[in-house]
Amino acid sequence: MTRDDRTAALVLWAATFLIFAAGAGRLGFYYDDGPAMTTLPQSDLRGLVSHVLNYVPGRNLHVLWQYLFLKLTTNLTILHLLQSALDGIVVVVFLVLLRHLKIPAPAALLAAAFFSFWPTHGETHFWLYAVPQNLLSTLFVLLFALTLNPVFFLTALFTYDQTVFVLLLLLVILRRRPLHLLYLIPTAFFVWLKIVHAPGRGPELRSDALQMLLTNIPGTVSATIGRHFFEHLALLYAKVTLTDWLLAAVAAFAITMFALRLRCESPPRPVALVALAGYFAAYLPIWLWHMSQRHHYLPSAALFALLAAVLPTRRYIAALGIPVFFFAAASRGESRYWEESFTRKKQLFTDLRPQLRDKRILVLEGFPLYHGPAYFITPPDPAYAPRLLFPDSTITLGDISGSPTPSGIFLYTSLHHYGPEAFRYFPTDRFFVAPPRPVPYEILPPQPGVSLRREGPDAILTFPVTASVRHLAAVVSFLQPDGLFHPWQGPLLLGAPGQYSLRLGSFPATDRAMIEFYEASLHDPPRRLGRLEVSPP
Repeated sequence: MTRDDRTAALVLWAATFLIFAAGAGRLGFYYDDGPAMTTLPQSDLRGLVSHVLNYVPGRNLHVLWQYLFLKLTTNLTILHLLQSALDGIVVVVFLVLLRHLKIPAPAALLAAAFFSFWPTHGETHFWLYAVPQNLLSTLFVLLFALTLNPVFFLTALFTYDQTVFVLLLLLVILRRRPLHLLYLIPTAFFVWLKIVHAPGRGPELRSDALQMLLTNIPGTVSATIGRHFFEHLALLYAKVTLTDWLLAAVAAFAITMFALRLRCESPPRPVALVALAGYFAAYLPIWLWHMSQRHHYLPSAALFALLAAVLPTRRYIAALGIPVFFFAAASRGESRYWEESFTRKKQLFTDLRPQLRDKRILVLEGFPLYHGPAYFITPPDPAYAPRLLFPDSTITLGDISGSPTPSGIFLYTSLHHYGPEAFRYFPTDRFFVAPPRPVPYEILPPQPGVSLRREGPDAILTFPVTASVRHLAAVVSFLQPDGLFHPWQGPLLLGAPGQYSLRLGSFPATDRAMIEFYEASLHDPPRRLGRLEVSPP
């Protein structure tokens, strides 16, 4: 690298840090950040090794990097400052790689700036869990492409499973030897891990692969240059303040002015073809699975390598500083959403704190999952947010769905997040549901037979129970006009075998109801016992 290249790298790192670190003091923890921050720093060596070995196949090293990251500190401001610094490092390595590939210096600098502020992968800048998952895995891929060091191949492969096809593409292009020792054996082990573990844990080849491709590819196009992209930008600009515009202007001006003084050479054509192949290779594992903001991060490196390889001559460089400015401003707008999300989360738990005294379980129902593009109240929050915010918290369990009973509560009842048979029963009265709501059913004196009749807005459901288990759960569903049964509320807790009559509050009018019986427990999935259908007279 020349002296100008080194200065360009410094300018780029400083601009990246400026944009993403500006709100560090107001950023917090989101989604999986809470569980990681609560459990990983306290892990001993044996527990850490166990966690690494039993983590999602192909992401095993993710746990190690997250552990090391959180062992540095658990101070949120410092963590977000470190994340912003790492953001800048990844972008600088990308710049160095472009220059190593003989991309002209002005084009390389501007392409790296686009990669830095590209607003499709914003959560990688603010969600701490993305540090090992996306930032480090992408860094390892870039370092492998730059140095051809097999250590970076291994760390990229086993940090995040989105990298596998990009790494294999680089192997084919670079024709590295001896392939059988350094690359093929780890790759075969990676594939073996994916095959032998249970489905649903990260990208995998499934029976609905074609359907997922047909859904995710158009979604990617829309998020990159289509309707979703422009809707997303409009959402971000709604939060941009005058200070944010000024910060974006400083970053874009510094990058553009320096790009104008750099020497411009002719780009090598083969880089464009390699970058295009890398773009599709980075998306393929995700297209077979599902798309999130963070999944655009690695492909965007290939996208802007392609851009750098085809950028026109110097006379267009100044004009290219304009989108850098607008993308940097959009990144500041997204930061505002994450900052507001955490502020509101803290206020919510502060308001709930008096009601949580001596409680063990917290359920937060009906709260939005997102605040704009930022996470707000997610499934881990009820269990982990009180512990992170209040050292004296007694909350040990929680969820965003639950079903109170006369003598306990069912958790994990959200069909959207867990499926129909994932609930667990907790026989305790030390729980709090927000917003508060009563038990939705009442056990009445038993009546004979099997029947369903209306009584005002409620329904009276009568049926026999023959199973004798410790925790008998009944899930009641009602038939909708679409011909499908839809669950009403969550599981109901019943008792000993015998005849039952239940009053179901505000039960929908229906032509038929279905009762499914389960044995529920604390530690195992519910065991299905049978089902019964009943129609009103």
